[in-house]
Amino acid sequence: MALYDNRHWLLSHIRNSFISSDDTGMWEAIFINDMHKDSNLFSKSDMFPNMEESDDEVDEADELCNSFEIQSGGHRHRTDTAQRLEKMEQERRKAAKIKRIKWEYNPVAMTSEEREQFFERKEVKKGKKVMRSLLTDEIEKCPLLPKNPFSEYAKFDGNAQVVLPTRTYKIFLTMLPKPEREFPLHVCVLGLAKVSELIGFVCWKYMTQNTDPNFKFRDNVDCYGLFIAEDDGEVDWDFSCLDPKETVGKFGLAYLAMVDLGDKSAPERKPEEVKTSTTDTNHETAKIKDSEDLKRMKVDLTAIESLLYQSFHVYILSKMRSKTEVVLGISGDKIEMDPVVQNHTKVSGKLWKQKALSYDIHLIVSCELLESKSSNRALFRIVHYSEQDESLTQSGHYQFKNHDFEAEQKVAEEIVRKVNHILHLKCGVRRKEYLAFKQKKLGKRNSFSIWPR
Repeated sequence: MALYDNRHWLLSHIRNSFISSDDTGMWEAIFINDMHKDSNLFSKSDMFPNMEESDDEVDEADELCNSFEIQSGGHRHRTDTAQRLEKMEQERRKAAKIKRIKWEYNPVAMTSEEREQFFERKEVKKGKKVMRSLLTDEIEKCPLLPKNPFSEYAKFDGNAQVVLPTRTYKIFLTMLPKPEREFPLHVCVLGLAKVSELIGFVCWKYMTQNTDPNFKFRDNVDCYGLFIAEDDGEVDWDFSCLDPKETVGKFGLAYLAMVDLGDKSAPERKPEEVKTSTTDTNHETAKIKDSEDLKRMKVDLTAIESLLYQSFHVYILSKMRSKTEVVLGISGDKIEMDPVVQNHTKVSGKLWKQKALSYDIHLIVSCELLESKSSNRALFRIVHYSEQDESLTQSGHYQFKNHDFEAEQKVAEEIVRKVNHILHLKCGVRRKEYLAFKQKKLGKRNSFSIWPR
């Protein structure tokens, strides 16, 4: 040890020797205060063995805090005593599970019958195990389940379809008890199914969801009809029921009501009693009533078919009264205006280029004829609500704009009739605001007069 010339190592060895041999901790408290004083005794050239860090990277307070003899190495090997103790513990646990019985000879001799009773041979019966499924057990537990008479309509379920088109409806069942009829039944049916098949599918789904229903449907689906309904379940009796032979994909309605055609809650049209003296008069009266019913049914069918998409070739009039040919597409969801591409375009068409327009049906507020010309052509106007300026709406001023069109007389009348049918079926908030605004404007015009009252 006398040959060591490294003062760092000697000072660290002396300090750690005193600290490790002192149980009171007094030497450690004394040496910590003298660490900064001892650091001034060494020059910058004096370094620890194998030390490559600079003075800036190494803390001066940590240079002398650790012993060079205490080094972190691998795991310490266990001693033989610890291994022996562990084996003894394992053997002790195994011995606790062993029960030792001392064998003693019985002085009394046992007969062969008694020995057979102690070690009686048992006969093992090998029986065939019958495999039964859980479904078989459940069916046997419930043998008296009622059979669904509308099971043949379950194939029109559209929930599992990916390729085929489907339709989703919310159907109110008016024949149910009052608490149940207030909530619609959500159904998803194939778009190729007929109205009568939709009625059968509704009956099947209700009986499937309610295994013990309070109401039983009739076996024939022709006893029921689907009517147009509001979102609160109120049936619109102004229109007749949907044709049972039509496909459901033809109707874009969200809410429907299934009504028992024999139910008295539906308003029945009572035939007018006409007292006549001859059978010819009765025959003529019946013909007149039948013709009136046919006209009424045609009007209802036209109103329902107005929701289908239909396109018309018309001319839109700009602010400079120039004409541009467009394709006017009308459906129950929106109205589209697509300009027709023409090779020979006039100068006015180049200056006033028509853009493609599209409006949701809830923004359309009015459609009316303006003028009928002698050349078998007519002008009509479509008024829509503009959503560009919301500040005017908040201040009580409504922003309504219009587009004027020109077409043949029959085409213009058909467009006006189709749009008005759609507006009657889907009367939105903007249309009600427009009608109130128009009525208010008309009242102001009537109240203004230069003559004293």
